[in-house]
Amino acid sequence: MRCALSTPDSEQAGDKWDLAVLGLPGRLDFTKISQRWLRGAPSTGRPRTPDLHAVLAAADPPTAGTDPGQATTTVSRRSLLADNANLHEHAHRLQRRINDLEARLSELLGAHAADCIGLGPLDTADVAAELEETRQRVLDLQRILEERDEELGAAREAHRRLMAEINRT
Repeated sequence: MRCALSTPDSEQAGDKWDLAVLGLPGRLDFTKISQRWLRGAPSTGRPRTPDLHAVLAAADPPTAGTDPGQATTTVSRRSLLADNANLHEHAHRLQRRINDLEARLSELLGAHAADCIGLGPLDTADVAAELEETRQRVLDLQRILEERDEELGAAREAHRRLMAEINRT
């Protein structure tokens, strides 16, 4: 009954997910995540992060020289460029992972939907074999139809000749 009443979208809207809707066992509970911006990530598909510039501007800047043992942090352009390149590569890896997970989720949802409506598991090899058999049958029927069209054309030509012969006599 849960299959009929729930959808993946309706599950993602809440903080607790029933994974049976996604074709998986168990439940996920996001209410125990302490960061508010991260807790909202499952329902929106991305974390609800405040503007990074505003966060950095609001943070207390470290005061240099308050503790003689405390070293001040300096950031060079080169280190920022390296961090930026690393973050871009990390983002690309995450995107590839997301694409892989979306493909897997799509397969699981398709199988789950087939189970929910009573089709059972889909066997693509059987479907492909049936499709090839149907294509071959269509080709055979087209060939038979062409042969019969030729025979019909020859019969019509013979009929015309006979009618012309009868009309002449």
